[in-house]
Amino acid sequence: MALLSYILFKTYNHHTISNMDIPKFEQHATKVFITSAYGDPEPISSFLKIAAQDKIQQYQIVGDPEEATIILFIENSRYHSDYFYRKLKNNSLVKKYPEKVYMYNPHDKPWLVLPGLYASMPKQFFNKAFMAAVPYIESINPYITYQKFTEFKYLFSFLGSPNSPPRRKILQLHHDQAFLKPSLNNMFGSADLKDVKLQYAELLSSSKFVLCPRGAGTSSFRIFETMQAGRVPVIISDNWVAPNGPAWESFAIFVPESDVELIPEILKAEEVVWEIKSQKSREAWETFFAPDVIFNYMISNLLMLEKSHANSDLLIHVFHTIPYLKYVFRALCIQNVKRILKHTKDLILNRKQVTKLKELA
Repeated sequence: MALLSYILFKTYNHHTISNMDIPKFEQHATKVFITSAYGDPEPISSFLKIAAQDKIQQYQIVGDPEEATIILFIENSRYHSDYFYRKLKNNSLVKKYPEKVYMYNPHDKPWLVLPGLYASMPKQFFNKAFMAAVPYIESINPYITYQKFTEFKYLFSFLGSPNSPPRRKILQLHHDQAFLKPSLNNMFGSADLKDVKLQYAELLSSSKFVLCPRGAGTSSFRIFETMQAGRVPVIISDNWVAPNGPAWESFAIFVPESDVELIPEILKAEEVVWEIKSQKSREAWETFFAPDVIFNYMISNLLMLEKSHANSDLLIHVFHTIPYLKYVFRALCIQNVKRILKHTKDLILNRKQVTKLKELA
C-alpha cells in the first residue's frame, strides 16, 4: 500500500570583466555585464569560466554596465562575512540601474535579495516572476566522468553528511546492493581531498541510482553530478524546485521525504528501466548544464523573468521576511550560542588537563 502511495505521488572591484577580457562576439540584442559586490574569487571565477566556454554565443558579454541589458551579480555568502548582502544592496550599480540588476544566489537558506538565479529557493517561497531555479555553477569535483559501460557494484548509493532528516533516514537503510555511508568532509575547494573526490567519482560510476536527498538547502550538487556521470538521480527533497528545461520525470526518480524506507523496493522495481533513464539523464546534462551551454541557459532563464522588477511586488518582499528572519536568528543567535558552548567546553577540558598535570607533579 505504501509503495502504491509512492507511485501515485509520482570584476566590479577585482572581478568585473574588463574590455580586454571580452570574447569577440557578433553584435546581439542582449548584452551582459558580469560583476560582484565583493572581492571573493568564487563563485564569479567559475561563472567567468563557463562564459568563456559558451559555444552558443547567443548573448554578448560587455565591460560597460551602461551598455548592458543585464547586470548580473555573481554572489555566494560562503566566501565573505556580509551574510545579509548589505554591500550588494547598497552597491552603486544596484541603485543606479534597479531595472536591470539581477543576482546568482546559491545560498542554502535564501530569501529574495534581488531578482535572479536561485539554486535552492524552497518551493513555498519561490515566485517565477522574480526567480529562476538553476543548478550550481561551481564544480566541486573535477574527477567525475561519464562511463557508459562499466561494472556496477551497487544498485544505489549515498555518501554524504547526515545534516538533514532524509539523510539520516537513508543512512539507516539496509540493502545488500547499496553503499550507504556518512561523510563529514567539506568538499569545497580543498586540494587535500583529492582522494575523497576520486573515491566519490568512482562511487557514482559504480552505482545505477544515486540518492540525492536535501541537505542544508533544498537542492544538492549531487543531482547535477549524477546527471554528469550518466546515472539516475533519486531526488528526495519535497520543497525542491526543478530547473526549467529537462524533462525531469523522464529520467529522475522523486521519492517523498516520508517514504525513504521504500527506496530499496522502489529502485528494485525501477531497475528494469535504469539504462534508458541513465541515458536521458546524461543527455539532459549535455543539453542544459554542461560547461559549454550553461552560460546560455542561465541568461535565457533571466530573460524569462518579468521585464520590470525594480519595485518587485511589496507582498513578495514581505513574504520573504520569513526566511530572512529565520536566517538572521540562525546566524546571530544559534551560531553564537554554539560558539559559546564550544568555548565553554574547551575551557572545562583545559582546566581538567591543568588539574591532572598538577596532580601528576
